[in-house]
Amino acid sequence: MPTHQLANSLKTVARALGLVVILACVATSGPAYANGASNEKQAASQALKENGGSGEVLGVSKEKNSRGKSVFAVKIIENGRVRVIRIPQN
Repeated sequence: MPTHQLANSLKTVARALGLVVILACVATSGPAYANGASNEKQAASQALKENGGSGEVLGVSKEKNSRGKSVFAVKIIENGRVRVIRIPQN
């Protein structure tokens, strides 16, 4: 096989591997959701776990995410910072 054909083949393989790596990263990224909760108390408990077990729950409300699914929005305060963690509703 001539050198330029080998170089083109290697470039094609490298592009394919690059695409596989990108797709793998995209597939594993996205919002971190817990397994889901059936009520506000479970959602608060799961959100605290996701927050490392620390913080204080300020409130829990139901809302729809961008895909139209019901989620619990749990507000947690820790070290003066408020964070909202969304837990899917079962």
